[in-house]
Amino acid sequence: MTRLRPPASRRAGAANLCDDVIGRITRLISSGAYPPGSSLPSERDLSVQLGVSRPSLREALRTLSVIGALETRHGSGTQVAASSADILKSSFAFLLLIDKPTIVDIYETRELIEVHLVGRAAERRTDAELAAIAAGLDGMRGLPLGDPRSVEANLRFHAAIASAAHNLVLERMMSCLHDGIRATMEASAPGVLDAEHALQVHEQIFEAIARQNPADARRAMTLHMGMGVDDARRVNAQGTAPAPALRTRRTRTVS
Repeated sequence: MTRLRPPASRRAGAANLCDDVIGRITRLISSGAYPPGSSLPSERDLSVQLGVSRPSLREALRTLSVIGALETRHGSGTQVAASSADILKSSFAFLLLIDKPTIVDIYETRELIEVHLVGRAAERRTDAELAAIAAGLDGMRGLPLGDPRSVEANLRFHAAIASAAHNLVLERMMSCLHDGIRATMEASAPGVLDAEHALQVHEQIFEAIARQNPADARRAMTLHMGMGVDDARRVNAQGTAPAPALRTRRTRTVS
């Protein structure tokens, strides 16, 4: 027997109701009634407080949990997320999945963000943050660029720089780019002509941050990003398969 779907108007009404409940919860969080890291009341009590049905509340809570604004833990109920770190990640993951940006797109985005971040990191880093950057660099030594351990260390290196810049918004953006950055590293590795030089550029970035020289840090990061784009284009020209999440962009001839 064919299963009938509810009318479109009913589905739209349910979506609007869910949005309304989400708005009410958001206003409670914004007002400070439930600050980051705090627990929400039980489903029954919160539905009474908001004046909505429990099914509508449940749908809203599920949606907010999916985007990372709430956390549901077994035995401790639902809590407001202590950090916004995961809120944009799922949306950005779908951007990679649906729009399929090129490797060059990601490198250009990284350059826009990371050249600024590295300059700020050189100005603002603490000794502990410098040590974290150094640890990422040390983890890359003696390993092929495409080795998973080298990729992880490289990710830590760039994440530590973002943290040392002390700009929370840009740090969150870098966190959202995490999977895209990983894909660019993995996809461009076969195109690297001189792995030792690639490591030396990372060392130049670190040394400039250590000397607290923002101009040199930005210069070294710009070089690093340019090399990455060249490596990605070389991979494309060689016909090497790119990372599955991204496409490589073919160089266009300008007449």
